[in-house]
Amino acid sequence: MKLPLPELPRTLFGRLMLAFGSVVMTVLLLSMLILGDFAATTFERQLADVMLRDAVGASVLAAPLVASAPDADPSPQLPGLDSLTEGRLFVVDTRGRVLTDTSEGQELRGQVLAGHPWLDRVLSGDELLEMSPDPWLWSGITAGAPMRHEGKVVGAVFLFSPSERLQSPISQFRLLIAVTILSAGMMGLFAAYTTARAFARPIEAMSHFADDLGQKLQAGEVPTADVEEFDQLARSLSNAATQLQAVFSDLTEEKQRFAALIEDMAEGVVAVDENRFVLLVNPAAGQLLGLPGPFDGLSLAAAGFPAQLTEGLETALGDTHEQVNIAFQCGSSEIRARVSPVVGEAGEPFGAVAVLQDVTTEVQLRRLRENFVANVSHELRGPLSALSAGVEAMHDGLIDDDARPRYLRSMLAEIGRLRRLCDNLLELSRLDAGTLEITQEEFDLQPLCEGLLEKWAPRARGAGVDLLADTPSLRVVANFDRVEEILINFLDNAIRHTPPGGQVRLFARPEGEMVRVGVADTGVGIAKEHLAHLWDRFYKVDPARPRSAGLGTGLGLSIVRQLALLLGGEAQVASEPGRGSTFSVTLVAAHAEDQV
Repeated sequence: MKLPLPELPRTLFGRLMLAFGSVVMTVLLLSMLILGDFAATTFERQLADVMLRDAVGASVLAAPLVASAPDADPSPQLPGLDSLTEGRLFVVDTRGRVLTDTSEGQELRGQVLAGHPWLDRVLSGDELLEMSPDPWLWSGITAGAPMRHEGKVVGAVFLFSPSERLQSPISQFRLLIAVTILSAGMMGLFAAYTTARAFARPIEAMSHFADDLGQKLQAGEVPTADVEEFDQLARSLSNAATQLQAVFSDLTEEKQRFAALIEDMAEGVVAVDENRFVLLVNPAAGQLLGLPGPFDGLSLAAAGFPAQLTEGLETALGDTHEQVNIAFQCGSSEIRARVSPVVGEAGEPFGAVAVLQDVTTEVQLRRLRENFVANVSHELRGPLSALSAGVEAMHDGLIDDDARPRYLRSMLAEIGRLRRLCDNLLELSRLDAGTLEITQEEFDLQPLCEGLLEKWAPRARGAGVDLLADTPSLRVVANFDRVEEILINFLDNAIRHTPPGGQVRLFARPEGEMVRVGVADTGVGIAKEHLAHLWDRFYKVDPARPRSAGLGTGLGLSIVRQLALLLGGEAQVASEPGRGSTFSVTLVAAHAEDQV
């Protein structure tokens, strides 16, 4: 199992400190070890030499005494022996018997030390200096010298130094070396710190300068250093910052102009990058797609775009890099999109842009134009066919005198229907063109409604329908003739679609600053899915029902809605199949107009 290596510092200061500190501490530790060992060895060697000289001196002094009294302890007669016995001293005769032992207990005095090469070597006349433990005391250093008297060896002197005598000065010396080296190490680390900071500080200052420049694109002067290379780098960085600020200022102005252009565009703009993340959705695109945003950081899949738009952007981002034209419906809007890939100079894609256009009005106008032509043709065909058949029958003499009046009345009715269709088409044309002038004045709705009730009462009785009125005195600001036209349209539809025995009620009531006036019936009613289209031109609730059955042109409600808007109100319908319908418009109340 390998142990993970320690991670190196990531800063220049940390790495310089690590490098300098490692070198300093390694040199100092090696120096301490080498000097300690060298000092210990030197001290031991010097101590051994001193002990050997002391042993030789003691042998010279003790030799005459041992020669004159072989069995006596010569130590009492040896002057200055205490100075030689800082260690432990033996005086041995030629038989190996210990004559002198300077230890307090004199443990070995009188004992015979025989059978060891060291003893035999000294008694043979050689000096002895050994650094290894001796066989008698286990001391650190042993020095031996033969005692000669008149040319003959009469004994030997051994001087022993215990290990404690060596360790104490060596430890003190090593402590002194350690303190000295540690002091040198502290000074070396301080020098390393100073040097590292001298290198790291200008680089940190330049880094902060670059950060400020990157965040605010405005930075002060680059601090200089005492190193020529750093000063040159600082000058280069300052020049680059000045150029960058100028370029960024130009880019900012261009970006602001571009952003203002994108924000104010009527077309929607959607941009994504090569990683399928949304870069831009301008307000027009958000409104067209019905997505409030924000889109920052969203992926293409999470943005909620319609599937057709997402597929188009994916196609533009693909390998083919082809432009895609798509059309889709979003809510009630018809949207057309042109999706183009954004390709770099080398041909690599780095995004796609979709330009969205709301073509709802265009599509509706095209459909309206197509439907209008078809509906007008259909509406004209009915009365023209009836007129053509009647004229041909009369021309061919197929109608007798008794039936002629009935045919003429039918032909007059078709002619009236054609006249109403032409009048309605002409009025719609003027409404669409904005050339229909409507003057508004203050008047009371009650006389208008009572007059309509009187005019339409015979028609209602003929259809078997009860015609009622609930119209109090309410004054409005509107156009008398146009309000009458609106109510006539409502009454005509209500009576035609209310079966015998039903009821049609003309009503008016105040609603805040407006007055609602309309017609409610108990007729067949209208299904919910048809209500939103009742105001469309030529819209048929029951397409199978011929127009001639009710003599309607299919344009009345469309005219009513536009007239209501011109009068400052709105048209509404409420209906339930089998329960009847209520058509109404709102008009500006006279008191509300006075307050304005």
